[in-house]
Amino acid sequence: MADKPIRRNENIAPLSRDHYQGLLFCSRIRKGVKDNLDFGRLVAYVKWFWENDMKMHFNSEEVNLFILPEDELTKQALSEHVIIKENINYLSITQEPTADDFLELAKIVDNHIRFEERILFPYLEQTIPEGEIIRIGKILLEDEKNHCAIAYSDEFWTKK
Repeated sequence: MADKPIRRNENIAPLSRDHYQGLLFCSRIRKGVKDNLDFGRLVAYVKWFWENDMKMHFNSEEVNLFILPEDELTKQALSEHVIIKENINYLSITQEPTADDFLELAKIVDNHIRFEERILFPYLEQTIPEGEIIRIGKILLEDEKNHCAIAYSDEFWTKK
């Protein structure tokens, strides 16, 4: 039996919609590795996705939603952000990335998104006062409107 879809508070929904793009990112990395794509092309995609999506997404979460900094679940999310950034930085500077480097990045991003969707967001929806979550939602909605969704030019995942 498949998991039931998670009903997200409408004020946090912009972040969940962005998480879908993160899951596509993971899937595309896995496909690139499976198809033996030139790792230079994969590195270029990872850098592009970081600059055009993930960096803004992390900032939006960290500034707007993670308002309980001493909370253990928030600390975990922040720690995972650091680990993901470190992995992306490593891929950006290493001369010889391996398939395992890319697969590890896809795994940690995938696990992080699932943690936020299944554990952290439901917890924050219950913990953050309604007035505050509505205020946060207005900011997140505005961020989403201003988010420029530029298509990546090398759609390697559509081939084969």
